[in-house]
Amino acid sequence: FGIVLVCVFISMTFFDQPIALFLGKVMTPFALDVWDEITDLGKADFYAYTALTLWIGGRALMLWTAPHPIATWYQSIARLGAFSAAAFAFSALIIHSMKFIFGRIRPKDLIQHGEYGFQYFSADWSYNSFPSGHSQTVFGVAAILAYLFPRWWWAFFIPAILIAGSRMAVHAHYLSDVIMGSYIGLVCVIFVKEKWFKDIEQTDYRPPGFAKTSSAEKSEA
Repeated sequence: FGIVLVCVFISMTFFDQPIALFLGKVMTPFALDVWDEITDLGKADFYAYTALTLWIGGRALMLWTAPHPIATWYQSIARLGAFSAAAFAFSALIIHSMKFIFGRIRPKDLIQHGEYGFQYFSADWSYNSFPSGHSQTVFGVAAILAYLFPRWWWAFFIPAILIAGSRMAVHAHYLSDVIMGSYIGLVCVIFVKEKWFKDIEQTDYRPPGFAKTSSAEKSEA
C-alpha cells in the first residue's frame, strides 16, 4: 500500500498533467473512437449482473435440483457468483466514497479549459476522477479469473492493463487515478477471498461428467 501511495504521489506531482496534455494533442478522432470501444469493456454493469445471475440463479437451481448430484455444481456456481458480487460491491463502495471525498477534476477539463485540481465532496461526474472505477472493475475481474485459472493469469491481466490504460487515452482519468483504481480492485478481491471464500480456487466448476480424470484412472484406461 505504501508503494502504491508513493506511485500515486509521484504520478500526481510529475506525470499526470504532462501525460494528459500529451494525449490531448496526439489523439485523433479515429483513435478516440477505437479507445472508446476498448474502454467500454471496463463498464461494471455487465460484470456485476453476471455475478448476481450466477449467485441467484445458481442458488435457485441448487434448491430446485437437490438432492440430485448436479445440485452440488449449482451450489459451486452460486458461491462463485457470491464471491464476485461481494468483491465488486466492496471495491465499488471504496471507489465511490473516494471519488466523492476527493472530487478530482477530470483530464478533459484540463485539456479543454486548463482546469486542474480538486473540488472536495462533489458528486458531479466532472469532479470524480480519482480513483478510476473502470480500472477497479477490470483488475477485480482479472484477479477473480486468475484465482480460477492461475496458469493463465497473464491472459487476464494484460487486457486489464490495456482497458485501464484506455481511461487515460479517452481523457477520463489521470495515470494516478488508474493506478489507485487498479490497486483497489485487486486488493478487494484478495481481501474478500481470504476473509470469506478461502477455498474458491480449489473448487472444480465443471459440470458433472466433465471432472478431471485422475492419473490412476488414466493408467487403468
